[in-house]
Amino acid sequence: MRTNNYHLTSQGSRLETKACITCWLEKKACKPSSSGSSPYCSRCAELPDPRSICINFRVIDLRQFQKYATYETMLTVVKSTPTMRSNPTGITLCHYQNGPVLNVKCLQFEKDPDKHYQYHALRKNWTGWHMLETTAYCLQKSPDIEIRSYVQECVEVAMGQASSDGTPASLFIQLGLDQQGNHPLIKHCLELLTALRLLRVGWQFSGEETLGMSRVHDEQSAFFGTIPVPRSQTAGSLQRWGLFFCFMLENSTLDAFSIGIAIQMKYKRR
Repeated sequence: MRTNNYHLTSQGSRLETKACITCWLEKKACKPSSSGSSPYCSRCAELPDPRSICINFRVIDLRQFQKYATYETMLTVVKSTPTMRSNPTGITLCHYQNGPVLNVKCLQFEKDPDKHYQYHALRKNWTGWHMLETTAYCLQKSPDIEIRSYVQECVEVAMGQASSDGTPASLFIQLGLDQQGNHPLIKHCLELLTALRLLRVGWQFSGEETLGMSRVHDEQSAFFGTIPVPRSQTAGSLQRWGLFFCFMLENSTLDAFSIGIAIQMKYKRR
């Protein structure tokens, strides 16, 4: 079966157009196995564990956020109210208490029974999925919203938590924090990791204005103890902006990584 120039096998996925890592590093021709049935190249097929080394993917090929390339232009139509254009409401949002904040303006819209997803929030806990009706507010389009600046401000607190959570990646994240001032690529990687954590954590109110939402006191609810941000036109729009930002940052990071590999290989050939 062939999908997007990838050949899928029972052993895994292989990009058809490139040499495997082993042949590439040793500057050898990467030829198919003589048996014709092996998914590995002729050199790797003779080794004890070819699956672990006969890999012809490159990191720069795996662009996970490519599908969000058009998120910046995606529009969600809502019904306006008479005061929608003239009375925007300013709110302050954040991901971490006492952390960086983002100031945005919102406009109230008319609820459409056929588009209930515009004003119902979803969250999952150990009992399953929970739905909560929210007020109907949408994000006012504004050139003043700087997602990247906000993400950069969150790097210290988000990566600080990630480097101390005891996971196998903690050590590498701490090394990245220590070295980010020495290389732009490391800084970009930390920004991308931060953006991913922010998408998982979700937005919360930081200021006094809560767009008519109140704290949830139902202990069985997945929203217990929180003041949900209206869905989907406020929190949802910002999430989409965050995904588009991840797409842009991933591209710039992998492009820089690709250039670094090319330069390194050029010096190795000398």
